[in-house]
Amino acid sequence: MNLPDLDDADRRLLRLLQRDATLSNQTLAEHAGLSASPAWRRVKRLMDEGYITRQVAIVPPAKAGMHAMAYVQVSLLDHREVSLAAFDRFVQDE
Repeated sequence: MNLPDLDDADRRLLRLLQRDATLSNQTLAEHAGLSASPAWRRVKRLMDEGYITRQVAIVPPAKAGMHAMAYVQVSLLDHREVSLAAFDRFVQDE
């Protein structure tokens, strides 16, 4: 991905935020080699220009009681109403 409008400081800020979006502005600035005000302005610009679209929390599924999730696609040979109802009952029972 080519990011022609970003300089090295912008890229450092993005890398830091990608690893930990909860970093304080002061810590972010120190790690990026900037003072606090320019770091804040750069992060705001990166957000305004769409380089940063959101900040999220990464939740370990097991900690949240979500042990497994699967998306499946089922193809039935028989599409009659009675067959679809039988399949639906089978899935609900499992």
